[in-house]
Amino acid sequence: MKSYFVSTLLILALGLVYAAPLSSDIISKREDPSGTQNCFDITYPIDYTVWETYGVYDITWTVTGECETSYYAYMVRVLEDENGNTTYEVPEFGDKPIDISLGHSKIALGDNIGEGDYIFGIGPGKDTTYETADMVIINVTR
Repeated sequence: MKSYFVSTLLILALGLVYAAPLSSDIISKREDPSGTQNCFDITYPIDYTVWETYGVYDITWTVTGECETSYYAYMVRVLEDENGNTTYEVPEFGDKPIDISLGHSKIALGDNIGEGDYIFGIGPGKDTTYETADMVIINVTR
């Protein structure tokens, strides 16, 4: 297995599937969990960006305020069953916090990231599953 060494490398893995109702108002949420205005907005990737598995990608954002907590990148695979019901895999967070003040970082997709649609987000803390400051939908292909 290839390893990518990047100063802010984020290797993401995905876990078990669980049914979690995630309404469209949560997916489109652009505020931090406290209800205050975001301190940043993701500029890349944008919704429906296509990434290939095993790729290393720049992620960028515009700083719009002062961030007062640690933020982590995460990915959640989005699945739809034959009845049109949506389920979400357990989010997997990067192992190191992102320095929001830099406005950019890198992400490396590991061999455990399969084809499909994902929520890519940057949010406060690793234990706040869908409390997010900003997120986009991406598609991963081989």
